[in-house]
Amino acid sequence: MGKIVLFLTLLSIFSCAVPIRTSDWFMGNAGAVPEYKAPQFSEYRILAVNNLLLGGYCDGRWIEWPELYPMMAETNDYKMYIDGHYQGTASGQKEMEHSAELYSGAEVHFPDFEYTSDEYHSIVAFSGEEDMEILSGSKITPENERYRQVLKEYLAGIGVKEEFRLTDVTKIDLDGDGQDEVFVQAYHDADMIGNSEGVLYMRKVMEGEVRSFVIPITEPTAAADHLKIEGFFDLNGDGTKELLISTMGIGYHSYLVYEFKNNGFTRVFENGGDH
Repeated sequence: MGKIVLFLTLLSIFSCAVPIRTSDWFMGNAGAVPEYKAPQFSEYRILAVNNLLLGGYCDGRWIEWPELYPMMAETNDYKMYIDGHYQGTASGQKEMEHSAELYSGAEVHFPDFEYTSDEYHSIVAFSGEEDMEILSGSKITPENERYRQVLKEYLAGIGVKEEFRLTDVTKIDLDGDGQDEVFVQAYHDADMIGNSEGVLYMRKVMEGEVRSFVIPITEPTAAADHLKIEGFFDLNGDGTKELLISTMGIGYHSYLVYEFKNNGFTRVFENGGDH
C-alpha cells in the first residue's frame, strides 16, 4: 500500500512540473522540442560598403561574409546611402566568383543603382525588412584647443610620449541615452618613410565620470592618417549603434565594423578590396 501511495505522489509531482497529454505519453512524444525553422533570407540584415560584403545579422548572432556569402542565392532590395544620405532602394546580386586573396573579399553589385563621381564616396547598402540608416554624427574641428588638451592627457595617461596630431573629433549619442559620446582620432609619423601610427578612442560619461575606450585598430599595413569613421548604425537592433571604419593603404580600402558591448569595443566584421 505504501509503494502505491509513493508512486501516485511522484506521478502527481511530475505531472505538475511537466504537463503531458495522454496522447503524448502513449505516442512517445513527451518533451518533444519544436522543430527549428530557419529564418527566411529576407530576414537577414546585410551590410555592404562600396560593393564589398561585410556581413549580416540574424537570429541573434553576427554572421561574417564567408558564412553569409553562400546563402545569397536570390536578389534582395537594399537601402542605399551615399556619405550617410539616403538615396532610395536598389536590387543587389552577388558576383558569381570571388578571389580568396588578402584584401579581396566577396562583392555585391547593384546594376540598377547608377552613381559616378571622380571623388571617393562611401556607398553603404543595408538589406532587411527593418528601417535602417547610417549616421555621421556631428564634427568638431581638430583645431579645437580643448580636445587637443584632452588628447594630450589621454596619451600621457597610457604612457605615450610621442606627439600625436589630432585629426578628427566626432560626437554622437551611441546608445540612445540622450548624452553624446565623443570619438577622438589622432596619428603621428612613426618613421622617415611615411609609415604612421594612430589612435582612435571614445570618451563616454559613466556614473558621473568620463571614461575612455580604445577602438582596437590592428591593421598592420593601414596608414593611420587614412583612418576614417564612415558612420554609425544599429544593425542588430539592440539600441546601441555600431561603428563603421575604413582604412586605406596602397591600392586598397579595408572596412571594419565594431560593436560596443560590456564596456569595450569588439570587431564583428572586416573586409577589404582594391577600391
